[in-house]
Amino acid sequence: MTRSVSWLWLHRPTGVYVGGAPADAPRYKVVPSVPEGRLDEQKRASVIAEVTEAILDAENGAWPRDASRIWVFPTEIPEGHWGGWGKIRPLATILARLTGDDTKRARALARERLAATRAEHARLP
Repeated sequence: MTRSVSWLWLHRPTGVYVGGAPADAPRYKVVPSVPEGRLDEQKRASVIAEVTEAILDAENGAWPRDASRIWVFPTEIPEGHWGGWGKIRPLATILARLTGDDTKRARALARERLAATRAEHARLP
């Protein structure tokens, strides 16, 4: 179910410059967006590592395998700001769909994840 609602847009810029000169190899900026409460610190680190490796693997040796050419910025969309199917989709609604429409379990899980995410953000400098 999660894969069916996971989309990727690829934008190819006409030119990428590094230090004012054309880049010698492709550069990538990836901004995965998820509803607030979906990524804790460990999951964000995993997303960054896995996306970086997937891009390097997809190049299939065409360029030096250099992770410094890839920047990944996982972004959480605040609760109440994720939309789909023409409506606001709170985390509990999204989780219900991913958990087989178990709304009671989804609401509890959403409360838990949102509280954990907000507590983590409060600890950040």
